[in-house]
Amino acid sequence: MYLVLTIFAIRARRKARIPIGSGSDESLLRATRAHGSFIEHTIFFLISMFLLENNGVNQIYLYSVSFIFVIARISHAVSFYLKKGILRQVGVMITITCYVSNLVYLIKSLS
Repeated sequence: MYLVLTIFAIRARRKARIPIGSGSDESLLRATRAHGSFIEHTIFFLISMFLLENNGVNQIYLYSVSFIFVIARISHAVSFYLKKGILRQVGVMITITCYVSNLVYLIKSLS
């Protein structure tokens, strides 16, 4: 997914002929934010998953929350291209739910 968002951002940048920043091009801004938002959220999620896995958390939980997280990030990324605010809101809410769930599970696994 990151690779796809990278390609979309590169295409938007070439189309707008803007090498740095986004200028006033809304489609370039949307593409770069979809790309940036994905990596910003994924890094912290992967760190939490690493900590959970190293603490021996149930594998089914890890697979399930990972699947849900990916669906959330897809929803969020698609919202930038379709200009559907509800998809973005749903994506953010599910992403935060995954973070909180991982935090609770991590605290539980440490006690």
